[in-house]
Amino acid sequence: MAPETLTNGMTSHASDVWALGIIIYELAALKKPLFWRGQDPKDVFVPGWKPDLSAITSDFIRETLEKQYKNLSKIVEQHQKQFAKVNEDLKQQLAQEPKAIPNSSNIKLIKLNQAHRGATTQQYSFIPVQDSSWTPLMCAAFNGDIETTKRHLVDTDKKNSDGDTALMIAAKAGRADVVELLDSTDKNGVTAFMRAVIERNTEMVKLLAPLQKEMKDKDGNTALMIAARAGHADVVELLDPTNWRGVTALMRAASKSNVEAVRVLIPLQKGRTAGYVRINGWVIFHGTALMRAVARGHIKVVELLVEHESGMQDSEGWTAPMRAAENNHSDCVSLLVDKEARKQNKYGSTALNIAMQQGHNEIVAILLNY
Repeated sequence: MAPETLTNGMTSHASDVWALGIIIYELAALKKPLFWRGQDPKDVFVPGWKPDLSAITSDFIRETLEKQYKNLSKIVEQHQKQFAKVNEDLKQQLAQEPKAIPNSSNIKLIKLNQAHRGATTQQYSFIPVQDSSWTPLMCAAFNGDIETTKRHLVDTDKKNSDGDTALMIAAKAGRADVVELLDSTDKNGVTAFMRAVIERNTEMVKLLAPLQKEMKDKDGNTALMIAARAGHADVVELLDPTNWRGVTALMRAASKSNVEAVRVLIPLQKGRTAGYVRINGWVIFHGTALMRAVARGHIKVVELLVEHESGMQDSEGWTAPMRAAENNHSDCVSLLVDKEARKQNKYGSTALNIAMQQGHNEIVAILLNY
């Protein structure tokens, strides 16, 4: 990425030209440039910095890249000055009373770029244009101006021409403090994000997830648990999506021994199977959440899942007791043995056979009684 992108998130045509220069450098030097060598880009790309082109032996290519960088520096400097002026003008407008400046609301949010952090976070850039539908509250929310936001809370429910409220604008802009001011966490620890989940407002769920997804209420409930308890399968899928292998939120919770999450997710996702997974060196194809739990010895999770997924077999015919026997989890075997002790996999092996092969004598003793 270009220096201005690494240091302050700016992009321009100059950034594309920089990328071309990097390609030329790599072709000429037969290696990648290490201009900042693991340092903070802001400490490296300071005024007066020049790229080290000593690795390029061709005088022509080296001189060409030096000229290219000199021209790029001028372009980036102009963009930075323009950006700084726009920010200063916006701050001055928001600092004044709306009555004194009729057009103080003439700011419109333009989504220029969108990228994902994990599964859900969005990045936005902003430019000012004329739009009279923006209220002073929206402008303040966009700019992170707490004091102006407090003065205009009466306009919280108003929408601009794009259908966005001040809360939505604040969320898109990543203004967590403004979001909290506009839709405060209550005495029970219920956040704006949790309320959106309860109301099944998927648009707000998407917007608020990057800011409040990991928060818990006073009882330790996450938004995911609240959605599951309410039976909102679509919201659960939005918050913790099933991946391309078919691994569900329930399976992940079972693997992590998240007992409370497993408890509330069972009604929505029990009985499902996933594709390939490797646990403790063993491979499972089309396994269940129960199989994941027994393979790791999560007895509390097994106790919850046994009545819902016992008797199920993976693509090789393996059952949960077989996985427990394989991994030497005798307490899990004891829980499961009544229902599945005599089942065979596609190779004719039972849980007892597997325990004997692995030399797990305690489990062998348990299974010999069935």
